[in-house]
Amino acid sequence: MSSIKLFSFFFGVLNQLGLLLAKFAGKSPQISLRRALGASRGTTFLQHLVEIGLIGATGGLLGLGLAVGR
Repeated sequence: MSSIKLFSFFFGVLNQLGLLLAKFAGKSPQISLRRALGASRGTTFLQHLVEIGLIGATGGLLGLGLAVGR
């Protein structure tokens, strides 16, 4: 049973990584525009880091809530 849980966790992590990578690749024009208007690399990086952190934390809390609810 433990190997099934590990596989499910690994699959979920890879799925989330793929979704975040696709989302970040789709934001290339937005990043270019922000940089052209004067945003620093650090500001742009921080914005995306916070966004990814919030998405990950929300997904983790939802998963935890579903796991505890069962």
